[in-house]
Amino acid sequence: VQWGNVSSIENMQYTCQPSSLTSIPSAWGNWASLTSTVGLFANSRLKNIPSSWSGLESVQDAKYMFGNCPVLSSIPEQWYGLDSVTSTNAMFLYCSSLSSIPMYWYGLSSARDCSNMFNGCKALTAIPDSFYGLNNLMSAQYMFAQCTSLKNITNALNYLISNCSRLQRLDYMFAGANLSGTNVSAFIDACESHPYLKRTTAHQACFKDTHVNNYNQLKIDFPTYFED
Repeated sequence: VQWGNVSSIENMQYTCQPSSLTSIPSAWGNWASLTSTVGLFANSRLKNIPSSWSGLESVQDAKYMFGNCPVLSSIPEQWYGLDSVTSTNAMFLYCSSLSSIPMYWYGLSSARDCSNMFNGCKALTAIPDSFYGLNNLMSAQYMFAQCTSLKNITNALNYLISNCSRLQRLDYMFAGANLSGTNVSAFIDACESHPYLKRTTAHQACFKDTHVNNYNQLKIDFPTYFED
């Protein structure tokens, strides 16, 4: 596929949805001015994302970019060039075949809102022990909600808190996931000394209906609240 001269296009919202599209052309083109990919491939039959994908350096809003792509099964191990993205809200929402997240996923250093990013990814079995470059993350609400195949994520939880000093919201982050092998004691302790999270019960509510090892000892009240 030849895209032609697309260097001046700024908005590609919902361009390829709904469709029977199964792949992204390797010759993606020069999208130097592209700032929004909201819903770009949503509701398509996309199977994979190119391992070497460039040209997204100016994108700021990637909400629902791959939302409800039921056969998308993986994310490239090394996906660079997303340094300007501030929102990945619902980026992979209901990608029910997505089974893994890259161990080293760089390039999300500007991301502030990752709410619902992997909500409903029922085939997802693990979260990397370390998410690099999420230093500006502020909201992770429902980020992994309804990921029913998740198991033990203790290490990932501890890394999240120690490296995301600006994190403010994680209400129901794992709601409905099966975390029967996860101990959240250290995570809760870290949240209660966190500069923002210590002012809210959201860090406890994020484990609602997850069967974490020591959930009953958390004495959690619902609904959650947040103090400005």
